[in-house]
Amino acid sequence: MPEDRGWFVAQVDNLGITASADLPGLRKLLANDFDQNARLRDLEQQVASRAAQRRRETDAVKEQPTDETGVATQPKTTQTIELYLPPVIETGEQIEALVMKLKALITQLSASRNLRIRWKDKP
Repeated sequence: MPEDRGWFVAQVDNLGITASADLPGLRKLLANDFDQNARLRDLEQQVASRAAQRRRETDAVKEQPTDETGVATQPKTTQTIELYLPPVIETGEQIEALVMKLKALITQLSASRNLRIRWKDKP
């Protein structure tokens, strides 16, 4: 991410130390060696933590269902409905009655809801 890259560059720029090109400058560099290494270890941990957070965010987005345009949608719920059928259909009216029951279920379908139909023999 660009903002992460900018953060990292700023952190690395803060690590810089100026020292003269003589013996006192060398002593200053050696004295700051431990501090610089500790700051680098801390920076490494921060980078790893940010990377893990980005992976979690990316995984969460990938797991979220999307519509055909790629827009995030809510996960669908499934409602189970039982419909009774006669063991043998003998008339056209029985088929018409079944079709009417199925048409009535259309209104219960939505973008966030599925229907599961369990077919049962008529008691």
